[in-house]
Amino acid sequence: MRGRVVGEVYAKQWLRVNLKSGETAEEKIAVEDVQMWLLGSGLAARLLYEELDPSLEPLDPASPLLVFNGLLTGTFAPAAARTSWCGRSTLTGI
Repeated sequence: MRGRVVGEVYAKQWLRVNLKSGETAEEKIAVEDVQMWLLGSGLAARLLYEELDPSLEPLDPASPLLVFNGLLTGTFAPAAARTSWCGRSTLTGI
């Protein structure tokens, strides 16, 4: 039942945007990923880890920048982040 409840409160997808070409693609988010990573910065960090080419510089146009809403966005929960930005740091390279 837990997966069903979580599955009803999120959009079940995210939008991949190629800023150079203007192409967009809808990507599905599995309920298991929501339960494991809780959307927001957790899911963004996982996707960055999977898609980042370590040889790219942080400001390289091919380096991904991910923007996600947190699981509690839109609620009155204290300290609930509205958005999470995830990318490679220009300061540390991490």
